[in-house]
Amino acid sequence: LITHSLSRPLLEFVFTSLLPELNPHHKILDVGSRLGSVLYGAALFTPCQSIVGVEMNSDFCDITQTTLNEFDLASRVKVIHAELSTVPELVQQADVIVLHNVFEWFMPLQAQTSIWQFLQRNIPKNGLIVASPRIEQSLAPLNTGIDISKWLRPLEPARPEAIALTEAEDENDSIFLYQVLADPGPA
Repeated sequence: LITHSLSRPLLEFVFTSLLPELNPHHKILDVGSRLGSVLYGAALFTPCQSIVGVEMNSDFCDITQTTLNEFDLASRVKVIHAELSTVPELVQQADVIVLHNVFEWFMPLQAQTSIWQFLQRNIPKNGLIVASPRIEQSLAPLNTGIDISKWLRPLEPARPEAIALTEAEDENDSIFLYQVLADPGPA
């Protein structure tokens, strides 16, 4: 079983330090939700009322949905069983997109190329991407045609004063924040 889950301290870092303060109207999309750790962290550490995870594995979706129901989170948090490119509206509506080790482990290179091109076409201008590893590293072996410097701007933690010194401090250096600079490209 490979979950690629974020630890609780790292989730706290993402939602209380790395990202700017979010309000109830912001929409969070977690790509490759697996067992839902990012969804639970977003529910715990933000007031967002629209937190959505997309996961291709139906068993993981079922487990996550059971947990959402058990902890009364289903009104704010949804998990959708789908392949990302079949739900472009979720990407287009998201204010924050979380990509944690989502493609490298699970997709062949050509599929990774296609999904990155899909993301570039669909993530709205000023959208925020939380990524691990660095997007530059993810795109390096691919022939996407994406000019990262024209698409994204790396950002420092938005609320560095909130960064807590935890045992996960070294982990904090493994997750990155980007802002989309340009309007989505042609479909």
